[in-house]
Amino acid sequence: MIYKNIEFNQNEGIAKIILKLNKFDYTINEKTINELNEICETVSYNDEIRVIIITGKKDHFCIGSDLENSTYSNMRISNKIASITKPVIASINGNAINQGLEIALASDIRIASSKAKLGFESLKKNIVPWDGGSQRLPRIIGLGRAMDMILTSNIIDSNTAVKYGLISQSVDPEKLDSLSLDIAKNITKLGPIACKYAKEAIISGLDLTIDQGLKLEGDLNFILQTSSDRAEGIKSFLNKTTPNYSGK
Repeated sequence: MIYKNIEFNQNEGIAKIILKLNKFDYTINEKTINELNEICETVSYNDEIRVIIITGKKDHFCIGSDLENSTYSNMRISNKIASITKPVIASINGNAINQGLEIALASDIRIASSKAKLGFESLKKNIVPWDGGSQRLPRIIGLGRAMDMILTSNIIDSNTAVKYGLISQSVDPEKLDSLSLDIAKNITKLGPIACKYAKEAIISGLDLTIDQGLKLEGDLNFILQTSSDRAEGIKSFLNKTTPNYSGK
């Protein structure tokens, strides 16, 4: 498949999705969303892919959406990204505003350029965050800080984003790409089934009681014991060798 509005490459278990934005206002359009929907399906069902990186071109990530020529329902993508069962890294190489931040929030690990700004300006346009931002932001940084960011439309820098827990690391722009690749490479060395179940336990557990969450954690561990990768992990540990996980 040839994509016009995103760039996609795959190498050694790592898939990289690069957003190509409107060069005049750095927003994404409906054609980009359609291609993102398709690529999310591709990476989800390709067993050779262990981890996904989402980033932008050059020093731009995404500062919103072209809503003049589309509707909210046609432009939503965050749930699709969040539904990917493999680890997703948002490598925020530029400003992540409005839907750009919502895309980042739907990812599992967020790292950013020290020059990046993050936030919601939706209320300035008399719009409520509409692609999951009002729900994911408080779950990640807490109610009080989420209220402050959304209701004031304040844009924060990457250092503040680290303090809030919105991103895990802020690095010099020239180091961001190598950092995201290093994180992705480390993940590819781990058991892919274990990564999948760990992600499921964490995300699903947010909506469960602690007892229900513990039961889910136990059930997933029990299922994991039946996998070939579990046997490979034990063998490599005993033999002091690097495991070769197959994802089965």
